[in-house]
Amino acid sequence: MIRTIHTAVLSLGLLACAFTARAQEVASAFESLQSMVKPGDAVIVTDAQGRDMRGRITALSPSSLAIDVDGTPREWRAGDVRLIRHRQRDSLVNGTLIGLGVGAGVGVLAAGQASLASNFTTSDDSGGDELAILLFGALGAGLGMGIDAAWRDDVVVFRAGGATTASLRVMPLVMPRAQGIRVAVVF
Repeated sequence: MIRTIHTAVLSLGLLACAFTARAQEVASAFESLQSMVKPGDAVIVTDAQGRDMRGRITALSPSSLAIDVDGTPREWRAGDVRLIRHRQRDSLVNGTLIGLGVGAGVGVLAAGQASLASNFTTSDDSGGDELAILLFGALGAGLGMGIDAAWRDDVVVFRAGGATTASLRVMPLVMPRAQGIRVAVVF
């Protein structure tokens, strides 16, 4: 019984984490870049000499890019930029849902352990199982939301000389005698 509960919780946790991350389209010309970023967006520009500059876009045209770097305006022509990364935040929804699923799974496990222990005693704890699932689910949702709120990612939106695409696939493997994770990188 305990092994079945553990397998169910592990399976739910792994299924909640299954995802495919795909690389966003990467522009190779400033004309295409205009549909991906706009003035006010935080970016990191790597120039032709390999220097990184962090700032917010103040102007973007098909031939040039201007950003504000700590109050100092900087401008590049399209040929002088090697790479542009856009600073993005993660959505709070997916982290909240994953945290809720994992937390509720832990609550189910705790409730299962408690019900096994109550088989050996005569006390009646009606409603405790649902409370444990609700409490752990809420705690997991809050932790998931907090992690997502702190997560920021630098996404490449421009690369001089052409774009590449890749994807990362992570899938749970749950079989009668084994559990695991399959990871694949596809170019």
